[in-house]
Amino acid sequence: MAAATIEDVDARRLPTHIPVEVIDYVEKSRNPDVYTREFVELVMRYNQQLKGRSEAFASFRDILGEQIVTAIPDMRDDVRRVVQASGGDIG
Repeated sequence: MAAATIEDVDARRLPTHIPVEVIDYVEKSRNPDVYTREFVELVMRYNQQLKGRSEAFASFRDILGEQIVTAIPDMRDDVRRVVQASGGDIG
């Protein structure tokens, strides 16, 4: 099969997807870069929230594991195995 040349490419057949929100921005005479910037900022805030939640749950997991081991020493090996399997570490 021969390689396509620039003359063979028809822009109408290229797959494109433009979010409806961007089209609305342009129709309202707004800069689509504003939409992009706001979207990126929103995603960054959401990622920070999720990171905070993830770190909080990890901390809770480790503290709970330590407390269970303190309260029920016979379960030390089982608790350590579960905590380590979920990415944590207890002393």
